[in-house]
Amino acid sequence: MAELFTNLASTRLASAVSAIDTTLTVLSGDGDSLFPDPSGGDFFRLVLLNKTTGETEIVACTSRSADVLTVTRAYEASQGNDVASAKTFNVDDLIELRPTAGFFGDLSTPTSSAIQAMDFNYAVDTGSANQYAFDLDPAAASYASPMFILFLPANTNTGASTLNVNSLGVKNIKLPDGTDPAAGDIAANSTSMVVYDDGDGNFKLLNPRVPLSSSSFAQLTAKNTFTKTNVFARGTDMGDGDISAGTLTIPDDGNYYELDSTTAITAIATIGIGAVIKIRFLDVLTLTHDGDYIVLPGGANIDTVAGDEAEFVEYAVGKWRVTSYLRSSGGVVGALPDGTTATTQAAGDSSTKVATTEFVQNSRQKFESGELTLTGTLQTVAHGLGAIPHVITCKLICKTSEGGYSAGDEVFVNPAQNDEDEGSGARSGGLVISPDASDIYYRATANRLSVIGKGTGYGINITYGYWRLKIVAIYFP
Repeated sequence: MAELFTNLASTRLASAVSAIDTTLTVLSGDGDSLFPDPSGGDFFRLVLLNKTTGETEIVACTSRSADVLTVTRAYEASQGNDVASAKTFNVDDLIELRPTAGFFGDLSTPTSSAIQAMDFNYAVDTGSANQYAFDLDPAAASYASPMFILFLPANTNTGASTLNVNSLGVKNIKLPDGTDPAAGDIAANSTSMVVYDDGDGNFKLLNPRVPLSSSSFAQLTAKNTFTKTNVFARGTDMGDGDISAGTLTIPDDGNYYELDSTTAITAIATIGIGAVIKIRFLDVLTLTHDGDYIVLPGGANIDTVAGDEAEFVEYAVGKWRVTSYLRSSGGVVGALPDGTTATTQAAGDSSTKVATTEFVQNSRQKFESGELTLTGTLQTVAHGLGAIPHVITCKLICKTSEGGYSAGDEVFVNPAQNDEDEGSGARSGGLVISPDASDIYYRATANRLSVIGKGTGYGINITYGYWRLKIVAIYFP
């Protein structure tokens, strides 16, 4: 709702007005040319002057149709301290849009200091524990979103609580998730922040305050690992006796454990959905990936090494996902790129296995070009690796059948001079690749690039329009 204005809006009545009329008619054309057109609760104030008696009246216009104005009579006292009352007016009496004392009173512009202090939205509680009450000044007219209030509670709550502002009615105080505040969430002499929510008709407590217990402080000073209950603690060490028929049972007295066992783990007993634990392995055992009860990065079993650490999250009852696995050597076991097959790396095996999750995780700086056109001229493609690649491989993709190959077939080729002039023995053509820290430069000798025919086993010079080139580059950080 807004109060509307136009400048110098003054005219005369086109017809007489009794003390009970709720419409006024002004001179023809002046309605549209002089006055606002209120809607949706907007309004403007008018002052009427009886030229014969000198009486005045202030009305509020809430709607207008051309020259006919619908008004609320005696909207405020018109002179001095007189009581507002409706009066009669005659044809040709004066009617004007003016700011009035009521307008300036309603304006109530807060000062900059009031805005800084927020004292117009702050109050001191005068209620009791769990039943808070106070009056805002200026008084709130109604509950409506997003009414934001700061108040100083006189008492600490012991559970579900209510709030009554300016005697507008008792409303529940809820946490943002709709649950009741816990004991201590509203603390005596500690400012609470609430906002009214039209959606459910409740106040939402934005700064619940649950104090730490003395035991929590003791655990905080003793250990530095979280449990699922947000208390810092280390759990009981585990061994072979905690694994039965492949199922590991967690003591559930912390979230960080050491496990000294060689027994393979195929399942972990439930603690509760959302539980987060970390386990440090002190010996060699196999963590079994089944994609359901235990989900491991890369989708493959992991053979532990003494000193390895893994983080587990229970995402469903009795079902756990390893969200990180850190080798004692510093390597990270992670997810494989699409199309890469994972294998298990045995404990203590430091050899390089191209398909292992650890190798791929540490070799993720990989570039693969799109299908490049062979032109016989020097071409450039940006690889974005930020350094000169360590490995580059190339393959030709058949687009039109040739040499026994069908469209879609792929043939790996090595950058080199690889064709031979018939009868001369001279090697005079091929594919050259030259990388730098940002680009890969490539060039094939014009129409002199050969592959081994799929059906014949003899070299053929390919037709460039029938093939495309793809380049793969890998940088090992």
